[in-house]
Amino acid sequence: MSNTLVNLNCERILLLKSHTLNAVFCYYCHFPPHLTVSQSHTEKDALINRGYSDWKNISNLTKKHENTSSHKNAVIKYNSWLSTKKTGSVSSQINQQVKDQIINNRETLTSIIRCILYCSRQDIGIREHKKINSTEDNPNWPCHDVNEGNFLEMIKLLSLENENFKTNFKSLPKNSKYTSPDIQNDLIKAASNLTLRKIVKEVNLGSNIFSLIVDEARDESKIEQMSVCIRYVYDSKIKERFLGFIELNELNAEALCNGLILFLNNTGLDIGKCVSQSYDGASVMSGEFSSVQTKIRTLAKNPCPYIHCHAHRLNLVLVNVTQNVQEVGEIIGLLEAVFAFQSVSTLRLATPLFRSTSN
Repeated sequence: MSNTLVNLNCERILLLKSHTLNAVFCYYCHFPPHLTVSQSHTEKDALINRGYSDWKNISNLTKKHENTSSHKNAVIKYNSWLSTKKTGSVSSQINQQVKDQIINNRETLTSIIRCILYCSRQDIGIREHKKINSTEDNPNWPCHDVNEGNFLEMIKLLSLENENFKTNFKSLPKNSKYTSPDIQNDLIKAASNLTLRKIVKEVNLGSNIFSLIVDEARDESKIEQMSVCIRYVYDSKIKERFLGFIELNELNAEALCNGLILFLNNTGLDIGKCVSQSYDGASVMSGEFSSVQTKIRTLAKNPCPYIHCHAHRLNLVLVNVTQNVQEVGEIIGLLEAVFAFQSVSTLRLATPLFRSTSN
């Protein structure tokens, strides 16, 4: 059927003429893709269904047709269809809005993560012990009144310097600002996991063997921990990397060895690839029988020699030298006595861990 769009001086009706039938149809109601077959052919109106060929009365018919509800609905749907052709459907517009929101949220979260990583790499405390009212300490303080800690203050600085970040950060819901202490810890933990994965990948792609460096340490809260480092070769360079701390409940060789093996397994390192080990000179670590170094050598199934830590050896040399200088020995002894008096509490003396350490 040959069709032609014609304009018959009808202001609100677009007529489509069929040369085969020698009749006209309402374009809005009969043909467009915004109407289904059932919608366009259920009406009895001639301009919709069978066409109209009474040319003398076409003007009256079109005026009558344009006032029908079916024609008005068809025009509304046609205009909506044209709009969606330009801007997309409602669902696609919503999807695009969601995508834009996701991009903005990710950019904001990326900036927040960079603040966390900056504080971590520079060894800067993220949170404050207490909020400090700056106006009380310094009435001429030019900025805001409350010091909320390095991390939150850095977020405020970013908001001052970057208007886009400020807008996106303010648009975040109050319950998902990504700035709470729990989120800060989660981000640090995630960064730590990614760093460990990269270290393990370098070990596997590089020399595929590593040396183990372990030392006991006590944190500020007097909890005994074991620091774990490894040395390996990657890209023809010797690298030494810190892996983490192991909290200790017991200080015997069996407990230390089991904790170390469990930590390496969780990190993704095979103890069989350990080719040397370095500790201090304590008997529980370096003893010839039933010490940590003998147990690690047995599990590694290779010679895995033990090397006395050179830093500890240097410390022992300095201690022996100072013992021959009376004045220096007395000063160091006094400092050690003051430190021991201030660092040991009666509560810690009562714990089984301290009694085990003392024994």
